[in-house]
Amino acid sequence: MLRAVAAPSDVRQHQIGSDSVYGPVRSRRYGLTLGVNVLPPDRKACRYSCAYCQLGHSRGLPPDDAYPAPGAIREALERAARADFEAIVICGNGEPTLHPAFAAVVEEILRLRDERFGGRPVVCLTSGSELHRHDVVEALRRLDEASVKLDAGRCSTLRRVAVAPTPVCVDWLTWKIRSLGGAVVQTCFIDGPVTNSTDEEVEAWIGAILEASPRRVDVYTIDRPPPSAHVRAVTSERLEQIATRLRRGANVPVRVVT
Repeated sequence: MLRAVAAPSDVRQHQIGSDSVYGPVRSRRYGLTLGVNVLPPDRKACRYSCAYCQLGHSRGLPPDDAYPAPGAIREALERAARADFEAIVICGNGEPTLHPAFAAVVEEILRLRDERFGGRPVVCLTSGSELHRHDVVEALRRLDEASVKLDAGRCSTLRRVAVAPTPVCVDWLTWKIRSLGGAVVQTCFIDGPVTNSTDEEVEAWIGAILEASPRRVDVYTIDRPPPSAHVRAVTSERLEQIATRLRRGANVPVRVVT
């Protein structure tokens, strides 16, 4: 089992911000990173209101003309070229693949990476909500890593964890993750009135992981205040137990992120 090195959190990384590029900041998963926020500044943009999301609840999507232009994102990244970092992470104030020109954004970032950043990996953290878009799928395939959320193996549980106007379907999500080819799955385990960490839930989740066929699974829990005080972190011991069960039930590397 791969194990991530624990690292201090950077508060700016987890607040709604106004910068297209921020950092370097210490990521629990990817080391010292430059974060690229491809979303409109100063607001959350996401289809989901996840129970554990530190950005709070979603309040509608911004219009297409509110998103930063791909060229402007490249310019902001160029200004950070002197920084010492290990990876570029596309994330930001919500769901990055909502950008209407996401493929063009990826093209600009990859081109600049090849020109200036010595082949450092480019990663995208995504909920998978836009995997119905062919342009998004093709852009994610170009990256060094696409890390897609899969927080439950039961539709009823997933819809409680990832609240959305349009219900989330586990079968659809696992199919789309599999179709990416070599994607990473990220799962945030929580406890409380909404939980995905009981033995029964974990068993269903392992079944979904088998269907998704990722190249790696990252399991973690919350480490900063969620929107509701009723949402609780699971223990490090519980994460290890879950990783062990997945290792026994599926032939996939597991990384416990603490």
